Amino acid sequence: MIILSAALVAGLLLILCAVYLQRRMIIAEVSGASMLPTYCAGERLLAYRRKPQEPLQTGQVVLLRHPRPGSDASWLVKRVVAVGGDVVPDGIRCDVRPRRQVILPGEMVPEGYALVLGDNPAHSLDSRQLGFIPVGSMAAIVIRRLSP
Repeated sequence: MIILSAALVAGLLLILCAVYLQRRMIIAEVSGASMLPTYCAGERLLAYRRKPQEPLQTGQVVLLRHPRPGSDASWLVKRVVAVGGDVVPDGIRCDVRPRRQVILPGEMVPEGYALVLGDNPAHSLDSRQLGFIPVGSMAAIVIRRLSP
């Protein structure tokens, strides 16, 4: 009877652990060339869901909800270049067409927003076209690559 109870407890713990991981982790597949050479199309990435109050750091790779409704991709994979209070780095000029907004080097990133870029600028939809991205739309932080 004790062995059955220990097996039952172990099984329940395993189920609870699986549910926890499923709620906290995201597996995303890279599509396109925007993050080359860091990540290639078809690679799978493991990311953990960030809590709303968790601060972002420059250099982190994040999954953010695609800002354009009806897009084939539900996530964008981008690198955080600057966060609220940081200055837009030299060499980055953002010409956001729909809002006719221009973001210039030396400009301050507003609190609650971030500047994100793809590692392959020639093939990336990022802050250069979308402007500052609300931190709340960045759902997860990439931990590692799952497939080579």
